[in-house]
Amino acid sequence: MPEKIQTVFEYERTPPESGDGKFLSLVKRFWPFKDAEKKEELPKSLRREAAFNYWNHVQVQYERVKKYEEYEALDLHVPEVRSALDAFADNAVAGTHGDSFEVTTEHTGAQLAFELLELNTELKGDTWFTLREMCLMGDYFAEVMSNVNSEPNPMLWSITELVRVPPETMRYNVEQSRIQDPSKTFVQNAEGKDPVFFSDAEMVHFRLQGRKGKWYGSSLLQPLRKTIKQWQALEDGLCIAFLLRASNRICFQVPVPEEWDLEEGLKAAKRFLDSINFRSSFNADGEMRTDRIPITPEENIAIPVWPGGHGGASLLAGQTNYSGMLAVVQAWRDKAFAALQIPKSIGGGDASDVNGKNVITRLDVQFARHCRRIQLAATFPYRRVHIIQLALRGIDPKTVKFEFNWPPLGIEDELINWQIKELKAKVAAALGMMYGPPPAKWVYVRLLGLSEEEVEEYGLIPEPMSKEPQMIPAWQEMPQEMIAKLVSTPILREMLRDLRMLVDWKLEWERGVRGRFGDPHSLVGLQVPASEHRFVTNVLNHVNQLRETRPR
Repeated sequence: MPEKIQTVFEYERTPPESGDGKFLSLVKRFWPFKDAEKKEELPKSLRREAAFNYWNHVQVQYERVKKYEEYEALDLHVPEVRSALDAFADNAVAGTHGDSFEVTTEHTGAQLAFELLELNTELKGDTWFTLREMCLMGDYFAEVMSNVNSEPNPMLWSITELVRVPPETMRYNVEQSRIQDPSKTFVQNAEGKDPVFFSDAEMVHFRLQGRKGKWYGSSLLQPLRKTIKQWQALEDGLCIAFLLRASNRICFQVPVPEEWDLEEGLKAAKRFLDSINFRSSFNADGEMRTDRIPITPEENIAIPVWPGGHGGASLLAGQTNYSGMLAVVQAWRDKAFAALQIPKSIGGGDASDVNGKNVITRLDVQFARHCRRIQLAATFPYRRVHIIQLALRGIDPKTVKFEFNWPPLGIEDELINWQIKELKAKVAAALGMMYGPPPAKWVYVRLLGLSEEEVEEYGLIPEPMSKEPQMIPAWQEMPQEMIAKLVSTPILREMLRDLRMLVDWKLEWERGVRGRFGDPHSLVGLQVPASEHRFVTNVLNHVNQLRETRPR
């Protein structure tokens, strides 16, 4: 559709031939005929139309490199976008715990290798910038630098730095929809330079998952570009209207002789208006002028009045109905925040809104899910960096098991309790208050599948809920068929999914328990990462080749 609209506005006009009828002449004048020899720019009358300026302003790019430019412009010029990206990065990296991810392993050699990696690269310190860039662009490419060329002893090899590479210069070296040569997985095409190829062990791609099967990531701003541009256009229009039409004006009625015509009367009115307006605030000696009142010509008007009329001055009130215009701007702002699924209290919205108050809402759970997705999307490339470090240190990554633990938001207990209360209310409503609200332990045991011992060990029952009856016989003896029917309803199924995600996140960070409810990626709707076996093999082959080519 955008291509069709563009051809209508950017037509190349063919002049009508002599002898053509009026209808055919109009058709040839405005129909988008293409003439390779004659090119004429868009007519000024059309280029000055507000509709065309608006249409041109809200157009979005579809090429990957052009989209990167749009994302950077939005981040630079829209403070709400910058605040939202900062909020996602802040909460995904540290929450309120003030720390980045943790890597746990029982392999002593791997522990030393990971400590050396952090010492050389300050990987955790750069996590905030990496995740924010991934959210902004959708892609973040980092070249893996090592001391292979400077260190003659292979036993001392290590990663020394991760260097950001502009994503617009990088692409996958794909042939027939797949990587043909692992040693040339990535290719960098810089302007005026020959292509540079990188292997899996030399370049890492952080990708915010979008559509399944895509080589490149999807920015958080990708579906919002047109909405944000429309929002900007509305704000600009409101600002212009306020500047031009909000202030009061004075209309001067200037008496003129009866024998003067309209042209002479208008000239006299203009002379009067010029006589009372400032031309300069200071005279030639640098002294402030006080002989004229400080009113600009744009704020006042003057009209001639012939005999029979009355001279004088009248007040013209400025426009005052800006509340309706402001409501339209706020509607587009709310649309942008709704698409981001970020509480407006975090992103910079209206603090008087219920989402801006210190209460837990459904939007907070959605925001937590987004932050969890960002963490898991970054885990895959960070694991690759650690696998490369193990290979350089002479440790076979296949023999080492290590895990990444990311901190929760810090309000996970409040989110879990809110979710439990909502579930209890929904279950009671679905059963028609037959049993009354179920106890919290029943939700954990019968709906989530935890044992009573696990509930006690993990401390999942908060203090207020611990005083309620724990396992009422009526609830404990409820048939499994009835429970299966309950959890099959869409709203309860979605709420249980969010509760599993929150509890799994809490157990991973506080107890080191991973995957209690399945793969964490599946809990947040992400594609489960592919097996690392092929990547590990490619890295080992690359490192072995480096060892063989080193002079002895």
